[in-house]
Amino acid sequence: MTCSVFLVRPEGTRFFYKPMTVATGILIVLLLLVGALVIIEDWRVTIPVLFAAELCRIGLMYQSAIFATAGRSTLLLVEILTAASVAAILLVTALNFTREYNTEQLDEFALMELRRSARRSRSQRAQLAGRWSGYVVPLGAVLLAGIATLLLGQAYPVAQDRAIDAAWTFSLLCGLLVLVTANDALKLGLGLLLAISSAKLLYFGVTTQLNVLHIGLLELLSLMFALIVAYLSGLLYGRLHTLDLSSIFERR
Repeated sequence: MTCSVFLVRPEGTRFFYKPMTVATGILIVLLLLVGALVIIEDWRVTIPVLFAAELCRIGLMYQSAIFATAGRSTLLLVEILTAASVAAILLVTALNFTREYNTEQLDEFALMELRRSARRSRSQRAQLAGRWSGYVVPLGAVLLAGIATLLLGQAYPVAQDRAIDAAWTFSLLCGLLVLVTANDALKLGLGLLLAISSAKLLYFGVTTQLNVLHIGLLELLSLMFALIVAYLSGLLYGRLHTLDLSSIFERR
């Protein structure tokens, strides 16, 4: 499916014709959303962005030739249900483990951890308030990932479709960046899910015949990672009353 752009002269003659594929438009939106996951820290934004990125990934695969040879409606439904389930698991996890507790119900140790987390949060907000320097490094890393994606796509193409080739490479690089820079359990989960999303794109890009078992295993893997993140978040929050990973290494 393509859409065409015409520039028309005043006398009504065509100046030039430039085709732009739907896959290219979806790819651009996908790259922007995946890059935003590296930069943004607030889970209220990152979880909806992750779901939107998954929808763009599904749309990009829906445009590929290999997807057309399989049962499009069934695969599309499975992909969308999995993406919605993963987003719902992360959202429920965030809502459960970032809410405020009644201090009267907490013991002395829990109150001490809450006060420590509050001081750390205030300190971090004070350091980032009114400054854009906190976004310079993530933004630069995303730009470098984009350049690396372009160079790798030209030097060593892997997938049959160039759009899918760029999408899986950029998703993998950004997923690694999120894993390296993650400061809480939810952000760590986003990095893992981006890596799985990259694996799905790579599979669709290199396979010549879709296998239902392979697709089912990849979707099951996404759900398992989401559940693991939810479980680890529960353990971390139940012990330290925070999802901040740095709390694990602090000396008491």
